[in-house]
Amino acid sequence: MFYNRDLSWLGFNLRVLQEAADKNVPLYERMKFLAIFSSNLDEFFRVRYPYILAFSKLGRKTQLQLNTDPDDELPSRIQAEVGSQLKLFGNILEQDIIPELRENRIIFYYNTPIAEAHLPEVREIFLSEVLSFIQPIVLDESARQKFMPENNRLYFVVTIKEPEKVTLTQAVVNIPTEKLPRFFVLSPQDGFEYVIFIDDIIRENLSRLFPGMEIHGD
Repeated sequence: MFYNRDLSWLGFNLRVLQEAADKNVPLYERMKFLAIFSSNLDEFFRVRYPYILAFSKLGRKTQLQLNTDPDDELPSRIQAEVGSQLKLFGNILEQDIIPELRENRIIFYYNTPIAEAHLPEVREIFLSEVLSFIQPIVLDESARQKFMPENNRLYFVVTIKEPEKVTLTQAVVNIPTEKLPRFFVLSPQDGFEYVIFIDDIIRENLSRLFPGMEIHGD
């Protein structure tokens, strides 16, 4: 029986994710499996998915010339499978990994407010280490035509508004993981170690990138 190779590959990546869910695997190794899963999925969308979308837009005759068994539903099947896997990824991270880190006296900031005691430190990291690598681009009509995101780079898309205007504008903010670590360790508090994404350091300081603007989302 023929089984699509891309769905088969996603099935393999699901097995990687299932290793992260296995409580018999040491905690550090489970975190590594989460990272491997995420990296694999990034590569899939960079390398395979553009081809899949391009192929799906070809005429039926051309598809048959290139592939004896084309699947018109493949993009939607892939999206459904990836959506299911990402939901599982979130459940493992939030319900298993982060609570177990806390049991080991490590707080991982994830979808939680930054403690008041850490805000000055987060601001200082942003100003002294992160800001010089950030190049925000406001997506006006000219910039929309010219902006091209780079492979292997992460970005925020931020919605901003000038106070005197009604319309909203989008801006792109690069996350400089090619220059800086993805995680920063903050000062211990009450016997707990704290770890934060560089993403959240930038998110906390968006008002410094767009002074005078109202930030409606990222």
